[in-house]
Amino acid sequence: MSRPRLLSAALALWLCPAAALANGRFPAADQILVDPGDPTHLVLRATYGLLQSRDAGRSWTWTCEEAVGYMGDPTVSVLDGGNLLVGFFGRVSVSQELGCGWQNQTLDERYLYALDSTLDPGNPARAWVLTVTADGTRRVNLLAIDATGAMTQVLPVGEGFVPSTLELAPSNPQRIYVSGAVESSPALVFRSDDGGQSWQRFTAPDYPNLPLYISAIDPSDPDVLYARVDGQPDTSAPAGQRAPSDHLLVSRDGGESWQRAFSLDGDLYGFALSPDGSRVAVGGPDAGVFVASSTELDFQPVPAPVRGLRCLRWTAEGLLACGQEMLDGWTVGLTRDEGQSFEALWHQQDLTPLSCPASSGTGSACPSRWPEIARTIGADPGDVAPAVPGMLGSGGTGSGGASGDEPPSSPAPISKKDGGCTLGSGAPSGSALAALLLSLAALARRQGRARAGSGHVDVKRGVAVR
Repeated sequence: MSRPRLLSAALALWLCPAAALANGRFPAADQILVDPGDPTHLVLRATYGLLQSRDAGRSWTWTCEEAVGYMGDPTVSVLDGGNLLVGFFGRVSVSQELGCGWQNQTLDERYLYALDSTLDPGNPARAWVLTVTADGTRRVNLLAIDATGAMTQVLPVGEGFVPSTLELAPSNPQRIYVSGAVESSPALVFRSDDGGQSWQRFTAPDYPNLPLYISAIDPSDPDVLYARVDGQPDTSAPAGQRAPSDHLLVSRDGGESWQRAFSLDGDLYGFALSPDGSRVAVGGPDAGVFVASSTELDFQPVPAPVRGLRCLRWTAEGLLACGQEMLDGWTVGLTRDEGQSFEALWHQQDLTPLSCPASSGTGSACPSRWPEIARTIGADPGDVAPAVPGMLGSGGTGSGGASGDEPPSSPAPISKKDGGCTLGSGAPSGSALAALLLSLAALARRQGRARAGSGHVDVKRGVAVR
């Protein structure tokens, strides 16, 4: 990328960062997912769309939000075979033909809010989606959706609470965890030992009025799980200097009790569990990355600085991190030595749009959006990615958000003004309860920040993180 283009993009973001993108947020990557059947296929959720890599993160292609049908922060899972499942307000979409087409499953009032998703370890060709209704009952359900976009099973979890995260144990798919919250109540954890047929309810009494965001489950022990919880600001500090203290919790008895493993005076955006479960990495902006043994939980800061940390993901190749170009000099970084050094794996200005036929959902919705996105991130507006072998041919039709019905908006941060730049987007109209659920739904998308897992994301204070 040329220096003038990078400087122009930086100047535009500095003058009006919230207006730089249609969804009103600073461009950032916040979640990395790995295809369970192909470790070279990575998915990156960003504030400006969905990105895919077919070479282990060295290059990435872009799909616009409009093609999928969402706006805001969806929950994302990668199914075995490479299809993406994307859940948001009112709809779940599954990619077809490597992302050129999308199969939509419209959610009715029985489900409506798709808050989280995770891959089914017993059947990686499908994912479970965590949903909640918008009526006074707050009925919580899990929906099993396969690679065709079809709903194959519904599991009721309970009612009267607002869910936040979902996870299935890799070593025992019958073990399911759902976390959530009720006003004026400790954080809630629901556990099923029989595949969702029955549920036990536990609380984290040290954290009233705060939902837990489940981060990961140990790959070999279904009783060991990690969760993140937002702390409260330090009210003794001067106004404007009150950094929240976020915490990483661990349970070794299936969610019945919790101990604090790590605290950070700031935003705990990153969490990753090594593939064998022996190492844990956490971190946040300016604080950098901390690594520990999962048995000792003796977290130590790593030497390599990561100032703009937004997510972590541990793979067989090493520890991946989402950074920020103007702070770290890269968008995706890789360390093979647990943070002794980070190498720049990918720069956002090298992004190219996914090449799809004009008759497909992605091919019809995204080309008109690419020049604006490219200028914002400093990419070349004329760049086009080469077609991927096996992609939809010129006569294909894949469905997408740009074709047919107007897609519903997903929950988004509350709108505000800052220097003439609009942040966030409006919420769907409805009853006071629906508005409450909308806010909590947006809040609940913080899932990814504390998860190494398969598909949810994390939005904190209007910033997408994972």
